[in-house]
Amino acid sequence: MAGRLRTVMTMVYSNIKGSKRRLLNFGVMKKIALMAFALAFTLPVAGQSLAVTAHGRVYQAEQLRLAAIKNDLQRAKDLLELGASVDAANSFGRTALMMAVENGNTEMVNLLIARGADVNKRTQSGATPLSLAADSGRSGMSGKLIRHGAKIDARTRAGWTALIVAARNGRNEIVRVLLRKGADVTIADRKGQTALLHAAQQGHDDVVDTLVSRNVDLETKNNNGATALIIAAGEQQVRTVKILLVLDANIDAADKLGTTALMKAAENNDVRLFNYLIDKGANVDLRDGDGYTAFDIARQKGFSRLLLAQNNAS
Repeated sequence: MAGRLRTVMTMVYSNIKGSKRRLLNFGVMKKIALMAFALAFTLPVAGQSLAVTAHGRVYQAEQLRLAAIKNDLQRAKDLLELGASVDAANSFGRTALMMAVENGNTEMVNLLIARGADVNKRTQSGATPLSLAADSGRSGMSGKLIRHGAKIDARTRAGWTALIVAARNGRNEIVRVLLRKGADVTIADRKGQTALLHAAQQGHDDVVDTLVSRNVDLETKNNNGATALIIAAGEQQVRTVKILLVLDANIDAADKLGTTALMKAAENNDVRLFNYLIDKGANVDLRDGDGYTAFDIARQKGFSRLLLAQNNAS
C-alpha cells in the first residue's frame, strides 16, 4: 500500500502546473493527500482485480457519512468531487443525508440534497430521512425535506409514518408542521395504532390536543378494539384520561375483550383513576367478556382500597 501511495502522490504532483511544491499552502496539501489516498484505493494496477476499486468506493462512502455526522462541509465536498456516492448506505441502510438530519446539520443537509441525495431513501427498518427528523425532533429539517419531495406519509416496516413517530415521541412542533403539510391523521401502524393512540399511550397531552384540534376521531380503535381513553387508562396516564374526557371521549367504550377504562384502572389498582372515573359517571355494572365488572376484578386481585369505592357507588 505504501508503494501505491508514493506512486499516486507522484502522479498527482506531476500534474500540478504553475505551482512550486514548496509554496503549496496547507489547504492544497490536504486536498492532494486526500486525492492521493482515494486514488490509491480506486486506481487498479496491472495484475490486480477491480475489487480494489470497489473497496475505494466503500471507503469514500464511509468517509462521507462521517463527514455528514461531523458537519465537515469541505471534506464532504472533496469526497463528492472524487466520486463518492451521495446515497451509499451503511449496513443498517443509513445514508449521509440521514446522519446529517439526525445530527441537525442543516448546511450538510443542503449540500447533500443539492448533490442529488435521495430524500426518500429507506433504512433496513424502513425509516426515511423525514421519519428520522421526526424521531430526533428536527422540525426545521422536516419542513425542508418535505419541500424537496419527501413523501410525508411514507411508512416504516412497523407501519409508522413521520406523524406517528413525532406523536409517540411527544414532538408537538413537528406534529404541527406535518399536519400543516397534509399528513394523514387516520393512518394506523401494523397494530392499528394511529398517531392519537400513540400520543395517548405515552401521555403526550399537548400532542393529543393538537391532533384533536384537527378533528381526529376520539373513538378510533386499534386492532384490539381499544380507544385512546382505554389505552391511556391502561398506561395510568391520568392527565391524558382527564383531557380525553373533557374532549367528550366515551367513558364506557370497551375493547374486543369487553374491557373498559374503569376495568383497566381496577387491574392496575389505580385508586385515584378508579375513583375519578366513577365520579365522572363510568358505568360500574358493565361486564367484560368473562362476565366480570370492575369491582369483580378488584375483588379477585384483592385490591381492598378499590372496593371502598363500591359503597360510594351504591
